[in-house]
Amino acid sequence: MITSDACGSRRSLNVDSPNISGLECVQWWLERQRDYPLKIIATFNDTKSLVDIPASERFSQQLCEKPVAHSLNLTIEGVKSLRSFATLLQQTGEVILRQCELAFDEAGRLRTLELSKRTDTVGLDPLVSCSNLTSVIVEFCHFAPPESLRRLRNMRELVIRGCTGTNVDFLKECMSLESVDVSGCTVLTTLSGLNGLRNLKVVIPKGVNITEICCLAGCTALETVDVSYCEGLTTLSGLNGLRNLKRVNASRTSITDIGALAGCVALERVDVRYCRGLTSVLPLSGMQNLTEITVERRGVNRSEESAFKPGVFVCGVDPPGNVHSVHTGSDETLDSEVEDP
Repeated sequence: MITSDACGSRRSLNVDSPNISGLECVQWWLERQRDYPLKIIATFNDTKSLVDIPASERFSQQLCEKPVAHSLNLTIEGVKSLRSFATLLQQTGEVILRQCELAFDEAGRLRTLELSKRTDTVGLDPLVSCSNLTSVIVEFCHFAPPESLRRLRNMRELVIRGCTGTNVDFLKECMSLESVDVSGCTVLTTLSGLNGLRNLKVVIPKGVNITEICCLAGCTALETVDVSYCEGLTTLSGLNGLRNLKRVNASRTSITDIGALAGCVALERVDVRYCRGLTSVLPLSGMQNLTEITVERRGVNRSEESAFKPGVFVCGVDPPGNVHSVHTGSDETLDSEVEDP
């Protein structure tokens, strides 16, 4: 199957570990098809799959010896220890772990890692040895992100959803960061650790317990900010004058004024639905690049629509009984039912 992503087009092959040995029979075909790089996604489920590791190592090594552009990604679930994967991890670019023990001493080449539903106290400390990691995704892991994450100087993407931790100070030295998603980290009270990260383009603290975002003023490359469901947030101060900012979602917050966005000359889309204290969006009426501003039907006065270019002013209303889900610190979601007035 041909797939496309930020890295370009490639052939993608999904295979469960028991079937990997069968790939040796069609290796000649994989070697001949060179129009696109080959991406192999191998899945190992529980300890019974460990017997398939030698065949996987052999197949991967054979590809490495051939002029075939390829990458090997692993999904490992329910395995108590990764030590059996030590050799295979040396040939792996992306790893998704679910309910596994961390032991990454032999995984220096890893670029992407996903963890989910972990409760151990070791946390992410073993990732320190993975100096080449560019993407870390952690979901519903019940521990606070450790200070050791600051050593991942090449990290460009960090996703920590539904985890514990009251701040993101451990990111202060991660100057390569481009995207941070801390959605549903309900005990998080400040984003001050992001201040001054000049390569940061995307910040998503959806549904967290922050009251202000002034610390984002120093993130001059910001393009997207999603603070929706941050019910304690009362102001957008901090976004003033961010000249690259294009998209802001502040729906279901407690903001009362939108003037902080007036100096964001690149602004294209704004969502301020269900901001009960917001009564006017006129400060954005003269923005040349604005293509859509979505408001609640019974909030901002519809008479303001004429101040905007045709089609920009959108009166957004959810269908009756529509349920909005926000990730929380547990494996559950926080559902908010919205009635159509």
